[in-house]
Amino acid sequence: MKVLIQGKQMTVPEELKRYVNERLVVPLTRFFDDSAAELRVEFGDLYGAKGGNDKECHLTFRMPMATAIQIEEYTPDP
Repeated sequence: MKVLIQGKQMTVPEELKRYVNERLVVPLTRFFDDSAAELRVEFGDLYGAKGGNDKECHLTFRMPMATAIQIEEYTPDP
């Protein structure tokens, strides 16, 4: 499975990347492990350098011959 972890207006810390791997990638590979599958995780800071503590997270999981699954969440803690 191809895994892409990106940050918009922020850098993604290594701890967060490890968390994504442990809590998302490993369980998903138990159910669907194919080189054509793609998991895209995007973290963003809504207010950027202006301040504020609202973060966003977008997950997109694509599998061959299936509809993509998309999840969005907005929270103070990524």
